[in-house]
Amino acid sequence: MSLDASALPSELLTTAAPLVGLSGLDVQRSTVHKTVWDAFNNAKKPDTESIQYKLLPANYEFPVSKPKHQSYEWYTPKGILKRNWMLKHLHVLPAVVVLFQDLEWNDPQWTEKQLQCAATIQVLKNSLQGRHTRIAIALLQRSNYLQQGEDMLASERAAQLTSNCDINAKMLFVLPHNDHLMGHIFRLQSAFLELAQSYYTQMMKQIRLHRDQLTDAHTLLKIRHQFKLGFISELKLDQSNALRHYRQTYTFLDDVRIVDTNCLELKTIAGFVNYKMCKLFFRLNAPKDSISQFKNHIGKYRQRSGFKELLFEHYAWLSVQYSAFAELFCDAVKNGLAPLQTQHPGIYFHKAAEYIGLRKEAFLQCTALGTAGTGEQFGTINNSALYSDFFGIRGSVKTGEPVSEQQIICLVQENEKSYNHSGEIIGLLGKAMAQFKVYRCLRFRKKLAIDMAEEYLKSGDHSKALTLYSLMLTDYRVDKWYTIFTQVLLKTLHSAYLSASVPDFVACSIEALSPNIAMDKQERIIVLENLWKVFHRVSPVSSSLIAPELSNSWETALTSFNTPIKLDLDRLNELVECRLTFEKRQIKNDEKLQLLLYIRSLTEVPLKLKNFSILLTDLKSSSVRINASQYAEYAGPPPTDSSTGSAKPFEEFILEPEKCYRVLFVGERYLFAESVDVHIFRLELQMGSDSTYAVLSVREKLNASKPFKSYNPHKDCMESIGIISSCYIIPTFHLGSQTKPTNQPMLTNEFHQVTTKIFNQSDLCLQNVGVSISVPQLLRNNVFLTTDLNHPLQKIHSHVQIDIGELQMQSSTTVSYYLASLVAGNIELKQRMYYQMENLHQSKTEPCGGSVANGGGPSAAADSPSTPNSEKEDLARLLANEKNLAKYVNNHNVKIEFLDTDGQVVRKIKEDTVVVPCVEEIKLTGRFYTLSREALGQAYRDEDFLLRINVEVKSPDPIDILETQFISDHNIVEKPYQGGASISGTGLRPANRFEELKLLSAINCTRDWVSRGDYQSTDTRLVFNRSRSPDAPAAAAAALPSNRPTEEQYNKNLLSKLPTNATIIGSTSAQLTNQMNQSLTHHPSHAALADTATTNAPGDADGTAAKGGPAATTPSNATSMTTSTGSVDDFKVKPLPLNDASAVSGSKAATVGDELTAGKNVTKTIYNRALDCVQLTNNDRNGFINAQCNRPDGTGSTVAAGSTWPIFGMYCVRWCRSRTPNVVNESKFIINGIEVIDPPLNLYCYIEQRMYVRLPMTLRITLRNPTRRILHLQAILNSSDSFMFAGHRQLNVSIFAYSSYDLLFNLCPLKAGWQPLPELELEYQSFQATPTATPGSAGAAAGTQAAPAKLAADPVPGTIGATTTPPPPSGEDVIADGMESQRKAELASLVQRWMPKMVFVHPPTRTL
Repeated sequence: MSLDASALPSELLTTAAPLVGLSGLDVQRSTVHKTVWDAFNNAKKPDTESIQYKLLPANYEFPVSKPKHQSYEWYTPKGILKRNWMLKHLHVLPAVVVLFQDLEWNDPQWTEKQLQCAATIQVLKNSLQGRHTRIAIALLQRSNYLQQGEDMLASERAAQLTSNCDINAKMLFVLPHNDHLMGHIFRLQSAFLELAQSYYTQMMKQIRLHRDQLTDAHTLLKIRHQFKLGFISELKLDQSNALRHYRQTYTFLDDVRIVDTNCLELKTIAGFVNYKMCKLFFRLNAPKDSISQFKNHIGKYRQRSGFKELLFEHYAWLSVQYSAFAELFCDAVKNGLAPLQTQHPGIYFHKAAEYIGLRKEAFLQCTALGTAGTGEQFGTINNSALYSDFFGIRGSVKTGEPVSEQQIICLVQENEKSYNHSGEIIGLLGKAMAQFKVYRCLRFRKKLAIDMAEEYLKSGDHSKALTLYSLMLTDYRVDKWYTIFTQVLLKTLHSAYLSASVPDFVACSIEALSPNIAMDKQERIIVLENLWKVFHRVSPVSSSLIAPELSNSWETALTSFNTPIKLDLDRLNELVECRLTFEKRQIKNDEKLQLLLYIRSLTEVPLKLKNFSILLTDLKSSSVRINASQYAEYAGPPPTDSSTGSAKPFEEFILEPEKCYRVLFVGERYLFAESVDVHIFRLELQMGSDSTYAVLSVREKLNASKPFKSYNPHKDCMESIGIISSCYIIPTFHLGSQTKPTNQPMLTNEFHQVTTKIFNQSDLCLQNVGVSISVPQLLRNNVFLTTDLNHPLQKIHSHVQIDIGELQMQSSTTVSYYLASLVAGNIELKQRMYYQMENLHQSKTEPCGGSVANGGGPSAAADSPSTPNSEKEDLARLLANEKNLAKYVNNHNVKIEFLDTDGQVVRKIKEDTVVVPCVEEIKLTGRFYTLSREALGQAYRDEDFLLRINVEVKSPDPIDILETQFISDHNIVEKPYQGGASISGTGLRPANRFEELKLLSAINCTRDWVSRGDYQSTDTRLVFNRSRSPDAPAAAAAALPSNRPTEEQYNKNLLSKLPTNATIIGSTSAQLTNQMNQSLTHHPSHAALADTATTNAPGDADGTAAKGGPAATTPSNATSMTTSTGSVDDFKVKPLPLNDASAVSGSKAATVGDELTAGKNVTKTIYNRALDCVQLTNNDRNGFINAQCNRPDGTGSTVAAGSTWPIFGMYCVRWCRSRTPNVVNESKFIINGIEVIDPPLNLYCYIEQRMYVRLPMTLRITLRNPTRRILHLQAILNSSDSFMFAGHRQLNVSIFAYSSYDLLFNLCPLKAGWQPLPELELEYQSFQATPTATPGSAGAAAGTQAAPAKLAADPVPGTIGATTTPPPPSGEDVIADGMESQRKAELASLVQRWMPKMVFVHPPTRTL
């Protein structure tokens, strides 16, 4: 029983549940009874069905029933509610008593146990006389399965047992203790609940009978009976009915007049009823009604304070009301209620704490008035006088001694002295803070934390108060609410003072000097004086203050304190304004590093500072501390600098208000490694004595910019200071290079010698000096390097390295290498010079550590205690990630590498670019022609045709062409030709042009092109003939495009330059003599020749090769050959188009035997003679080119059937410069061929070499059938005015498959000079649907009646093979007439193309 009358009793706070007593269970001795008892206690059910079980011993005494009043007419109650009534019905008097007996139906001692059970029941009935408690019997049996014949026995004995015990048969239960025990327990629990509810129903009826006897004068009894009805309804688990009775009880309370004597009782009962109502509202899911009821309750009784001397008791009651409602609110939230930020339990916990504070203040006021009595006034009265049998009533009625109200008031005040107000306030505030944190009311949570710290301070727990104040300082400092922050800071300072905490006292004192703190100047002076007392180990406790314990605590703390106090000014309020800058943006490594600090005090009291130091870092591994060397006053920039005196050595100075000072920091040489950016890590200041001092660090607030600047920046000297936030250490490179210039540019396809002079311009001896030259990635496989040309099997590289070794001081040497290029333009080579030397920085700094420049004093250590390595690493990482950090773009190209782990030896590398101009040496164009000088777009097997090659000199330096040669492919035969004189000449200059003709014939068609693999196979003939079936026109149509226009045929690429200056062979290949690898990349200027409209060089007027030649009348759509896209007529060297998409895409083409990828060095082996790399087959200039050459369509030279154009051979030009005839170079060009097809008919014409007038001659025309079908032809030789005929002029010919037939005509010339030959007409005798492909036509068909074709003469005698392939049909719906016309056109084209047109007839010879 609590001495505090305002406290709620535990029986009120407990959830009401029906009480069931279990008797006869011996849990100490019987395991079965223990199991049954545990099962009843562990049977979990919802609150609406929960039952409270009580184990009743054998000698349990039930409360005796009192006699009821017959009439209340003259009855005056002493109180409203007795203290033991709720406790009795909750825990003492059960609603149901169950007697457990171990009794089987077939027990041999059934009679004895039956009598014993009846006696026990009779004892229970006597004990509960006058009560309506239900009594039941539960038989504990081993099994519930009755054997045959036992069910009748069980019924008889059950009836006998209920009869002897005088109980209802429904009160007898059987509980088998087997595996299904919990199921039987749940069924018994439901039965017990029904019995308990019937008991409470009967009890409520009895209470209503008493209530009906009351009159209007019995208001207190009405309140009592109505409260009992509500409480019994709760026990009955009828919450709605209970709420109704409680509300009626609360209404009856309003009818009682409240005076000082009954105020406590009425408030107590009202608090009970309100608690029950709010709890039931929450349980019935009506939170708004609960909150409304509580507010109405508080509003009604807030002013009912009672005795003025016991005002604190009223505040205690209000506090209990708020805290109890807050607990109910928390339980409702746990059960699923969703509160708001404006309505949650924390609000009520806070109000409860406030009322505890008012309770404390009211008690102190009552004590100050002197109303509290002494022990003499109390006499023999003790605390028992404060208790009675009713809630809210004081005064002993059992002793018979009268107790006055004054004595009771004095007793209550005396008991209040022992109450811990601060502990209760702190506990409630802690609960409120937890709730405000959950609902994210952070600002109010800070306020509660301040209140809790203040309560700790009042209670004397200064250390906890200091902890809370220190935590809140950071939050209020960030918010910049300086009015509140000032109060918190002063309280923190006061807590640190009372707890004798030296670090916190120093930190708070220094921050209190900030101008943002709302303090007077006199107060700041007092704070500063106390601060310096602590620095000199003197207690700040005033001598006039009598506080020996506090003085002793300070002396002990100052004696034991010996570590520096670390303060981060970035986290505190502004105390000083700093501008820190480097003197220069970049310096050399052998120069001293200088920094300038401009500092100004913002406070109104002077500050004594010393030991300024700056921590610098390169953000990698090194950090260096530099101490200040001198200082001076600063009033403006140099033009208006009005310093009061010269610079003074830096020892210790006073930073006076409103004055600016400039502090100089000078570091030693070689503090940092080369090629690093040095950043300001932190500025550190010291304040205090040598023994006790504070280290003030600044980093983020260095060079802080103001949000608003003055209109005239010259008014403030700090704003005109330029800031250099970092300093770059320029690396020193001791080597220099100079490339020897040449008068003439480099030519493509030649080895050009480049000479470079390397010199050491320092006073150091350099070790392992070397030079490496590499080709850029986009020029790989187009530009190569080498250092030696004396080997027949030459190796060329994309990267060469020349080691010089040791190079003495002030000395030089010369290196040379050879450069070969396949492309024209400015070739930019990457030149890297390198050397090794001792690291001069190693002796001055240590990696991952710190060093000191101008070291002296306490900060001369390698690293001060205020800068641990972990902090340095975090801040360095933060600096590296700052977005506003100025990134300096270094213009140098020097790299530094550490060759060992200690960093003692470094290698310095400098990258430069060497530009070598390169121009073309010669330009080649070419075109294919028939023997009748017509442009050729498609050739036929065994047909003779001409290759016309034009060579134009492009070199600005005179060159000599020594020799030209053509190496034909195995499938091409070069025949002797009278007009094919080789090209040669000396001293050739630009615009010199030459022409050469080659007579060629293809022995295989395109689909039967023989590759080197086919040739090396044993069954070459089979491979050749397998695809020559004329019965597969569909396959031929698929392999050879038939719908290609004639212009596209003429515009196909015919010739391309080999992309190497010699035959390139992979260095990793096992057969170097049989494999030729072409370069991976080629520039469009050396690609296979395309259409003149798209690939001719800009500014090159010679769009075709027929300019001024015999083919000047060639149509403009004929195909021409060119190998250059740039003109160098005026020695205008253009830069290489390295960003050209074609050049980049070309670099991605793969070649046979090339194992190089992008980014790796390319090394190849070459032959200096092109003929050495050709696998010869027929003669010295016929064979296979062992390489995969770059093609315009991205394919290789190996030709599958119908997949790409074949290569006809390689054209080589051997040349040299006129001034260096001993250096011979070779330029090679790939001859890209045209399509070669099988002819449907071959015509061969034979005439005599000389013909004379009136001298007979024979014209023999051979017709050969290359197909597997028989050809039926009609040949007619038309008449002519220039010839006479003898014999048949019209013949019918049948030619078998793969056979020939000779047509012989006897002619006699009649005229001298150029005479046209008679025309030959051919036509088919019968229709044969054997379509073949004809270039430029859409379809072809055979005709039975063909018009005769005319025969013309050719001035060039010789054997001529001619065929033309008709195009395939255009569709299945082509009519016969169209096919017949196609066949006519086919035969006409054959005769027109290959029959001689004219012959020269000599005059008759003279006869002797």
